[in-house]
Amino acid sequence: MLNLRALSFERMMAALPGWLFVFAAMSLLGMTLLTPQWLSCRELMWQAKVMQAQTGRLEMMQGRYEAYLQALEMGDLTVYEQLAYTELSLKPTGKDIFFVAQELYDQERLDDSQMMSAIERQLDVSLDVIGHEVAPYEPVNSRLVRMTTKPKSRYLLMGMGLICLFLGVWPQGVKPEED
Repeated sequence: MLNLRALSFERMMAALPGWLFVFAAMSLLGMTLLTPQWLSCRELMWQAKVMQAQTGRLEMMQGRYEAYLQALEMGDLTVYEQLAYTELSLKPTGKDIFFVAQELYDQERLDDSQMMSAIERQLDVSLDVIGHEVAPYEPVNSRLVRMTTKPKSRYLLMGMGLICLFLGVWPQGVKPEED
């Protein structure tokens, strides 16, 4: 009986080409091993975009501070008047108050900026770029991702790939020579 099963298995294996199993094995092992790395690479690329946008904002803020410092060094009277009004509460006699347009801050930003001086609030730039310059990160949600990232199904797919690889290299139709 055992011999009959072995013969039927050999017949079935002889009908299927070995390259088909090797191709299936490489596909299963490849998707199991490469999909998690592809996902982490995708997330790192998104983080790089966020950091580039934040770097641009920091350069803009540095430019504002440099322009303000240059105005102070050149002795710009309006900057000194603004500084005296905001920091020392002194108003020049016979002149109107000089206001610089400030960006509108959202409520969270107001809570953080209350600790800053008026000049810092004017020169500060928000580093919150997610949703403004960079789209929020959207993780891939597909059956392939779920199957290759869960440990149990990952091991199952790797086992199936190894079985397919074994069946692909199984000697087919080779009969021992009789002397």
